[in-house]
Amino acid sequence: MRKVLLVILILLSKLVMASLPGPAYPHDLYSQNEHYYFHAVPFENYDWTKLGKTIVYDSKTKKEMYRISEYVSPGSFITNNGRTVIDIEYTLINPLKKTDEETIMTFFIDGKKLKEFNIANVYKEKLTIQIFERVSYWEENLFIYNDTLYIFTLDDQAILLNAKDGELIAVKDKEIIQAQFDLENLPRLKSKEYTDVKYPDVYGFPDLKNGSKLKTVLTNHLNMKAVEEGEQYMFYAWMSIVIDRKGSAKIYYLNANKKASEEELTPLKDQIEQWFKNAKFKTNLIPPECDEWVFKDFLYLVEK
Repeated sequence: MRKVLLVILILLSKLVMASLPGPAYPHDLYSQNEHYYFHAVPFENYDWTKLGKTIVYDSKTKKEMYRISEYVSPGSFITNNGRTVIDIEYTLINPLKKTDEETIMTFFIDGKKLKEFNIANVYKEKLTIQIFERVSYWEENLFIYNDTLYIFTLDDQAILLNAKDGELIAVKDKEIIQAQFDLENLPRLKSKEYTDVKYPDVYGFPDLKNGSKLKTVLTNHLNMKAVEEGEQYMFYAWMSIVIDRKGSAKIYYLNANKKASEEELTPLKDQIEQWFKNAKFKTNLIPPECDEWVFKDFLYLVEK
């Protein structure tokens, strides 16, 4: 009984960790024949992000073939001809969408989006999902072999897709596929993750181009005073801003609220948004491979 309980606790702890967001790193992934690979670079230190770029190379010549204007997740796939990249989302996490509408697979051909799948349109029957904590799981196992994508569903089926174009090949009982492959010893796709990359602090913005501090200039613009976290405040703003190599900023996420009522303050939000449109920042904190980076911070405010 103790052994069973221990196994259950280990599995639960793994699921909890899997449901928590973690860091995102640049990574390489090779095709099964290793003739091609892609290099994916995130523009945000958040492993569920799509903000970034993915570059496909010929392994022998190291020549760039094409680019995808998204960060392709670890655990995705590239076909043996290098033309198709399949971006896999292993968990469903977006609270703003119905689970049925969340994308679980995206097929790119030569850098262009060909098709997207959700749990309701991979096959004529909607895929079973397992809900845990803040995420849902939709598959038991995925692997690619000779440009066929094998998906083991949670209802003991195996869906076979043509990895080159996403077309359905067949749906079989999982036991049939298990009899064909030694699943414990399938050849793993060659990959590499660059975990030694240095990122800016999780919270904080670079200085403005003239050397001024964001909080000083922005609060003066708002005719308010900034206080430190933990001190008494009247208003707060949660700012998530993309800054590019030219020092320009665009809003990624912005929320401004009144503390007492949690009421969103549209005028305050509009003022902050307008200020960022005209602001210019130093770019020294953007990681080397990135074209832009998401910076975030809280701003706690009181009236002057």
